[in-house]
Amino acid sequence: MAVPPADFQLHNSLFLVAHFHNVIIGGVVFGVMAGYTYWFPKAFGFTLDERWGKASFWCWLIGFYLAFMPLYVLGLMGMTRRMQHYDVLSWQPWLLLAAVGTPSSWQASSARSCSSWSRFATASSSAM
Repeated sequence: MAVPPADFQLHNSLFLVAHFHNVIIGGVVFGVMAGYTYWFPKAFGFTLDERWGKASFWCWLIGFYLAFMPLYVLGLMGMTRRMQHYDVLSWQPWLLLAAVGTPSSWQASSARSCSSWSRFATASSSAM
């Protein structure tokens, strides 16, 4: 927020929250997942289930953008962080859209766990 007029408008708004999460999740979490998918087979000698990996990726991508892109709009509409209640009705559809993205991210985490678990289970049963 290097431009003072923009900083005055966007500081302490949901735009700032959306931007922070967009940078952190997009840069760190997606990078960790890519590294895990790439290095896991090299480290342990067996591959992860590709179907669960693709499901995890798409759920994360869709859930991530559904959860945080509406916050950019809400921030530009003037919604601040840490409000006790929201009485502006024009914010409601954007808040509901952001709420839809959260379960998709949970599903992505479950798919990633299933991918790892299914490979550990098949590797341990084939070793016996």
